[in-house]
Amino acid sequence: MSNVAQECLSAVRTVQAHNATPFENEKFATKVDNVFQLAKKEAIATAVFYGGMGFSGNVTILCLLGYGGTLVSRGVISVGDLTSLLMYSAYVGSSTGMLS
Repeated sequence: MSNVAQECLSAVRTVQAHNATPFENEKFATKVDNVFQLAKKEAIATAVFYGGMGFSGNVTILCLLGYGGTLVSRGVISVGDLTSLLMYSAYVGSSTGMLS
């Protein structure tokens, strides 16, 4: 897009002499639309990725809490063990999220 604008501006006298301003405007508008469409696709991909990451992280924590709660109620692990597991899972999950 910027290359098209730079070409047109550097040769503005030639463009005006050949009465090609509408053609250059259309060419620039097409390039702007292409850049906009690409930015929309990138925004959608980013939203899906980070939304999926957040959702999966929350589901993982809830599953660990639910299953860990049943283990605590059966006396298999203590509340401190469950708390440690949740803290370690949160640290690992957030670090992995930052890597992505």
